[in-house]
Amino acid sequence: TGVIDIADPASSAVSTINIGTNAQANVITIGTATTTAAVTVYGQREPVETVVSSHTLTTSDSGKTFYILTTGYNVTLPAVSTAAGVVYKFVTANDFATNFVILTGNTSENKIEGSLLVAGALVTCTAASDTITISATNDYIGDYLELRSNGSTWFINGNQFRTASAATCTQAG
Repeated sequence: TGVIDIADPASSAVSTINIGTNAQANVITIGTATTTAAVTVYGQREPVETVVSSHTLTTSDSGKTFYILTTGYNVTLPAVSTAAGVVYKFVTANDFATNFVILTGNTSENKIEGSLLVAGALVTCTAASDTITISATNDYIGDYLELRSNGSTWFINGNQFRTASAATCTQAG
């Protein structure tokens, strides 16, 4: 439980937010029984990043959507054992000149499983997969894939890949 007071410097009015004060742990009360308060809740924007170089992602990058523009790069995932609850999304935002490659942090960490819809057919990533390649010659704007980890596996799903071989899962090591 706790209390947060928010002061309005222009009027010296104070709004109080009480958390867990009605004998229930998950109650948020604004104002009191004798006052009313208007509350506006705005949606949260997802963090985005344009991929401009090869780099290693961290768990702090979780929740980001990465936009792939004019050049494909290699992006390395953090070790799956450190990534429970981590999610990344990759979107083709422009035609790019070289393949975009996503690698596990360790080539012996063959931990990518799931499927992608590629040209109307399912492409399966098996437990032996450690590399995802988005083809520079078969990419379309709007193609995307998502990776989620439970701490022992990277789960992949994706859609909108319209050309055969636009996205593949392989084992590099």
